[in-house]
Amino acid sequence: MVKLKKKAAIGFILLSINNFCGKLSAQCPDLINTTPIVEQYASGITAGFENNFSLEDKLKYIVHFIHGEKGVGSGKLAPSTFFALHGVFQGKKIRNVDEMLSRGRNIPALSNMDRGALQSHLALYNKYAKTNPKKIFFAPTASDIIEHKMAFGCSHYARTFIAIVKALKLLAPKDIRYVVSASHKDYDTACPRKKTAYNKEMTINGHQFVMIRLDGHWWFLNTSNADFEKVPAQNTDYKSTNLAVQFPSYKNNHDSGHDYLLVRYIGNDYNDGACDNSLENLANISVSGNKNANKCEWTRYELAKAPQD
Repeated sequence: MVKLKKKAAIGFILLSINNFCGKLSAQCPDLINTTPIVEQYASGITAGFENNFSLEDKLKYIVHFIHGEKGVGSGKLAPSTFFALHGVFQGKKIRNVDEMLSRGRNIPALSNMDRGALQSHLALYNKYAKTNPKKIFFAPTASDIIEHKMAFGCSHYARTFIAIVKALKLLAPKDIRYVVSASHKDYDTACPRKKTAYNKEMTINGHQFVMIRLDGHWWFLNTSNADFEKVPAQNTDYKSTNLAVQFPSYKNNHDSGHDYLLVRYIGNDYNDGACDNSLENLANISVSGNKNANKCEWTRYELAKAPQD
């Protein structure tokens, strides 16, 4: 039976969540979509559920499964290959695998791929990376990630986890939510003053994960490595306070600023993917909580004031 670690979270989070959750824009694509591909994949995962599994056990098992041998990253697709293809095709559509191999003959990774992997690169490049290869990090939907086993980033794992849970109907729509956070170091550097536009010369790193409600309690779940952190029963407005979470496996990541992740967006329900499907949208969300706003909505986070163990 899978056992979860239930440690008290370092930092704060709101419990009056419905007052502050982001609202899904009509302009946003369905990033957490449940298609027949997702449903079939999710159904296969249930074969590993033991009879005595609790709901917690099932959620933990799903996280381990999507990182395993048959996981959503098992296709081993590398971002560098999409950048290399973009360098060759310069924004033009690739017509077929033969054209990709012929014109991309100087891309070493292509010569080592089987036909299935080549087809996946072709489909994903044309759909997401043709105009801008950076979109491969942000734009793929849960269904495409699962179909092509292409996960290599935190948003990929968070989206697919939620889509699988949706397909299996393990949690109610408002009991699992997508979360966007920002590195406290990057936010402080990009946002020296509140209510001013952030420094666009900076890359604001962060992390995407999920928030779930079990037995009346909220938990953060790091879908990149299965860390669980319990959300304290505090009523705090994250729009006016730098609310931070520290996952056990990231607590020593001082250099990147991932030791304290600042909550910037919480989905309204399991359909709300935050619209973080581009670098620009994600950067705006990281400083303002809104994909269309680039002004810093929070004061600088002072590590010295961070709650201690």
